Amino acid sequence: MSIEIFLGTGIAVLVFVIFLIAGLISYCFPSKNINSYYGYRTPRSQKNQTNWDFAQKMSGKVVIVFAFIQLILLSLLSLILIHFQIAIDSIIPFQMILMVMLAIVMLIICERKLENFDKVNTIPL
Repeated sequence: MSIEIFLGTGIAVLVFVIFLIAGLISYCFPSKNINSYYGYRTPRSQKNQTNWDFAQKMSGKVVIVFAFIQLILLSLLSLILIHFQIAIDSIIPFQMILMVMLAIVMLIICERKLENFDKVNTIPL
C-alpha cells in the first residue's frame, strides 16, 4: 500500500512543482509585448498593451495560488482514494479530472479580473 501513497502524492507534488514554476516564470518574467507564443493569451488580454501587462502579472499570481490549492486537493484526493483501497491506476483519472476543473476555474478567475481591469481602464469615447 505504501507504493500507492508514494505514487498518488508524488503526482500531486509533481503537478504542484510544474504549476509553481510556470506561475513564478509568468510573474517574474512576464512577456513584455503582445504575442501568440508566450504568456496569458486571450482576446481580452491581447486587446491592448495595458491589458497585456496586467494579465501577465495577474495570471502568474493566480497560477501560484492554484499550485498550492492543487497540491492540497490532489494529495487529499489521493489519500482518500487509497484509504478506500482504490487501485492506483484508478486514482490518476480522478486527479486529471480535478486538474482540468481547477484549470477552468483559474481561467474564469483570470478573465473576470481582466474584465474588471479593462472596464476601469477603458476611456469612453
